[in-house]
Amino acid sequence: MNDGKDTKNYFKPVIEREDYESGNSCRFCNNISKDTSEGNEEKMVQLCLCAKEKSVGHLSCLKEVYEKKMNQYALSNVFTTTFNRQFCGECKCELPLTVKLKEKVLEMIKIPRDSLKDGRPYIVFETISNLKHDYKSLYLIWASEKSHTITIGRKKDSNLRILHRSVSREHGEIEYFASCFHIRDFRSKYGTAVQVREPVSYTHLTLPTIYSV
Repeated sequence: MNDGKDTKNYFKPVIEREDYESGNSCRFCNNISKDTSEGNEEKMVQLCLCAKEKSVGHLSCLKEVYEKKMNQYALSNVFTTTFNRQFCGECKCELPLTVKLKEKVLEMIKIPRDSLKDGRPYIVFETISNLKHDYKSLYLIWASEKSHTITIGRKKDSNLRILHRSVSREHGEIEYFASCFHIRDFRSKYGTAVQVREPVSYTHLTLPTIYSV
């Protein structure tokens, strides 16, 4: 991840859908879409793998479903958004977080990237889980004039507190310098893997290790 850009997993899969203009009603509100303006969130789109008459819905209705059990709060240089993952009750497909209509990508979960002043650099972390009906967290992290270091761990005073057994009490830190974000692991029990795409020999790693992101 580079400064000013998000992790790609949050935007994957970007569900590419054409607006679905038919007599079928929304799976959430049971109403039929009437607005056909380009990019309008009231358009009807297919949201899962079910037959079209069961899978279509308004994007605004899907947003409301996510927002019902969403929590957002800020602490230091970290803005946290937590919400429940949503699944179709029939095909068990996970409902999308982002939908692409023609050339426009619409996000169901809004994180306040645009509110950062002076175009300051930021990154977005997310929790990834294979468990269904689990919650997900998004962490907007930015560099400020006062502090360029974000601590990670299970401790209460951690800037980025993650309550998971794979995370140590003092797991590591994120630091911004030389126009880039870096992750430093504090010899945590389970370590820190950053976009490992190829096999890496442990003999090539030294501790503590700093990764550029």
